[in-house]
Amino acid sequence: MIASPSSFVNGTNETERPLWISERIALIAPSGACCLTTLRRDWLCIAARHRQTFKPPIHRQLFYEDIAPVSSNAVNDCSEYTRATTVWHRGSHRYALPPDEVHVWRANLQQSPSSLASLTQVLSADERARAERYHFEADRRRSIIGHGASRILLAHCLGAAPESLRFIYNEFGKPALAPGSLPHLQFNISHSGEWILIALSFGRILGVDVERKREDMATAEIAARFFSPIECSTLDALPETQRCAAFFACWTRKEAYLKARGDGLSLPLDQFDVAFAPGAEPRLVATRHDPSEAHRWKLAALGVGPGHAAALAVEGADWQLKCWDWPPAGSLPG
Repeated sequence: MIASPSSFVNGTNETERPLWISERIALIAPSGACCLTTLRRDWLCIAARHRQTFKPPIHRQLFYEDIAPVSSNAVNDCSEYTRATTVWHRGSHRYALPPDEVHVWRANLQQSPSSLASLTQVLSADERARAERYHFEADRRRSIIGHGASRILLAHCLGAAPESLRFIYNEFGKPALAPGSLPHLQFNISHSGEWILIALSFGRILGVDVERKREDMATAEIAARFFSPIECSTLDALPETQRCAAFFACWTRKEAYLKARGDGLSLPLDQFDVAFAPGAEPRLVATRHDPSEAHRWKLAALGVGPGHAAALAVEGADWQLKCWDWPPAGSLPG
């Protein structure tokens, strides 16, 4: 068993929830290096080192020495064989979330000091303390922007004060509004590199994922361990110049689906296939763990910005996607 550093949060209640896996790596890994690929690769190395095979439950923590070093000079110029066409709108105080739409908000890491201060003010004491525990400024910003902006957006949809919102977390760390709020208001958050994404919907379970693309992470070895055989064959058949972008297209679509399900790493990544080849519509191709799942979810690729890949997974198909840039023009009333 791997022990937990005393400085980490333990437990499962609101004030001591398990940190998201990317957040836990960000506490101890170089800034911006919290790609989920790193976690799974490192867990595999740890398991081999201890000569045992296991799936890490979400509440387990890692020692610093168990984190493989990541070069700060990692290449971030994966050639892109396709760009998702995404129109990002500027919101206003009249912003609304219709029941037949799914919204994704995009916030850049470089927010103004006044914006960061405003976002910090709406955080709970626990969220502020968690942000302060990050060693790197970029990771503190991601935490403040992600939690602060999501509070403001959710509060606006509920007609409540951002500070009044309370959250619960399932056993795998997926957040939801606490009982007493509108239970059908769903949200999900992801952050990597320069971007933070917040997905919102009424009555539809969803998951969103963004990853900063790194050529040193998009390796055949990692793909062979965590992608399905069909996905690996698709990746291998592409020209070498397209493989890095294809790797992260595949990765983010799989991760968005797992985040939507909300059961962490309990579903092996090789048990389902996603479409990610050039020109292919993002979708679940096969779900061997439950064949009906392939028809239950709809996937979408998101064009976030250069050097990043992103995807969205939403329950059902009768919805329209609309994307927004943070911050909105003017304040959102609660």
